[in-house]
Amino acid sequence: MGFCVECGQTLADGMKFCRYCGSGQPGIQLIQRLRAEAERIRIAATQYLQNAQMQQQQMQQQQMQQQQMQQQYGYGQQNQYNQRW
Repeated sequence: MGFCVECGQTLADGMKFCRYCGSGQPGIQLIQRLRAEAERIRIAATQYLQNAQMQQQQMQQQQMQQQQMQQQYGYGQQNQYNQRW
C-alpha cells in the first residue's frame, strides 16, 4: 500500500496514476528505493537511541560509584586533619 504524492489518498502499489486526483505516481523502482532508504534511516535512528541510552546508563553508574566512594572514604567532606588548618 502506498499514498498519492499529491492528495495523500491510499493507493495500491504499482498504480501509475491516483484514482482520486489523477496525478502521476512514482514508478515501483523509486518506491522500493525510498522504502529501503526509510528502513535504513529507521535502523540508524534505533541504533543511535540505543547507544544514547547505554551512555546515559554508564554515566549514571559512574555517578553512583563516585557517590559511594565519597561516602566510603569521605571525599568532599572536611576531615579532622583539614579542620585544624
